[in-house]
Amino acid sequence: MESAGREPHSPSRCDADRILDAMADAHLGVMVEVVGLEREATEVPPAGRAGVVVGRVLGDLCALRDVAGGVVLDATQPLLAPLFQRGAPLGVYLTGLLLWSGFVTQAMRELVQGARDGKPPWIATRRSLEVAHRAHLPGLVDDCLSHLEELCRRDPSTAALVAFQRDLRALVALADKLGGTLRDCFTLVPSS
Repeated sequence: MESAGREPHSPSRCDADRILDAMADAHLGVMVEVVGLEREATEVPPAGRAGVVVGRVLGDLCALRDVAGGVVLDATQPLLAPLFQRGAPLGVYLTGLLLWSGFVTQAMRELVQGARDGKPPWIATRRSLEVAHRAHLPGLVDDCLSHLEELCRRDPSTAALVAFQRDLRALVALADKLGGTLRDCFTLVPSS
């Protein structure tokens, strides 16, 4: 029975609500992990290799966390509900991106703990990052943006859609930047 004054939830709306809840939970986890990393990173000398790597990754993570917060908050707008219904790629992509960010942050925290003890676990960190990468689904980006562009074409006068599209593109760019930083810092490059 529905309570007085509440609209019944359709199955697709319930699916969207579950996806949005999962995204919000994942973002909260990222926020907590990044704050922990920020505190712990102050104990690693910034001039050493571990300090430089952690500083670069931390900068990318902070930027990604901040933009993701806006995207997750904006995603709750009823106008954007079609983007998060069953079968829509955006909820899956964003949840995966947030989980990946959390796993990257945890790997950096382990690196920081080892560096504090004078034994940075480079190989273990690299392995953790390789496992973490499985959560990130960058192949869904084009489908997500296409779905959003289709929604924008249906109602081009909606400023909220345009703003969300801009923020989503910024988030994707930050995810690419973090991925590039991780490749630079943890991939061995053959010497010439």
